[in-house]
Amino acid sequence: MHIPLFWLSFTLCLSRLTPVSAGLYPDDAVDRLAAAGLNNLGHYLSNQSSSTQCTLETAVERKEWSDLGLSEREDYINAVLCLQSLPSRHDSAKVPGAKSRFDDFVAVHIAMTFSVHGTASFLGWHRVYLWLYEKALRDECGYKGYQPYNNWARYASDPIKSPIFNGNATSLSGNGAKYPYDGVVVGFGPSGLIPADEGGGCVTDGPFRKQDRLLLAQLPSMYQPIPKLTVWAITLVSFNDQPHGLCPAT
Repeated sequence: MHIPLFWLSFTLCLSRLTPVSAGLYPDDAVDRLAAAGLNNLGHYLSNQSSSTQCTLETAVERKEWSDLGLSEREDYINAVLCLQSLPSRHDSAKVPGAKSRFDDFVAVHIAMTFSVHGTASFLGWHRVYLWLYEKALRDECGYKGYQPYNNWARYASDPIKSPIFNGNATSLSGNGAKYPYDGVVVGFGPSGLIPADEGGGCVTDGPFRKQDRLLLAQLPSMYQPIPKLTVWAITLVSFNDQPHGLCPAT
């Protein structure tokens, strides 16, 4: 897929990252890099034609999850739950696993996986994809904010206690049910394995617990908790209607 340049320029103008932490976590290299980028963007825009509609004042702001207030996190979570409640727009004969508008975006990513990863389209395609997802949250579910992002380095030393993974009502998940697995491979060699620990299984905490997600992962998971996954994983890409990854809605 080729991404037109005007799409790239449009999405670049559309959003900016919050340059500094709101205080819950100290500023780190990512925050400083974002601040420098914002400063550079300001210099660039100041040298452009005064008729441009893209300014730092008109650009929307995407915040890091921990920089969102509790009510902002709730608004985002409710918008995602709303998107999961809306019917899919895909042809059910072609994508039987897509049951909701949320699933529509999962299906598109599955379909494009090998075309937009490890290719020159990676950044441009995902910018447009993210913007369309954000647009669906706003236009179809009344969300007033913008898509947050995750600066994982903030939580690397203790992710389970982070506001994303602490399992409370304004998080996105907990650590999952305990499930035996062999560890997580990160690179090569004897030092490229993170040993197994607690959790790692079905999502049991947070606002997205007790759900069935029906579209399979493109690649086997680190622990393969669902037996059917090993069957479908040989195809790598699948739109089949099979529950996986989250605990059943019981």
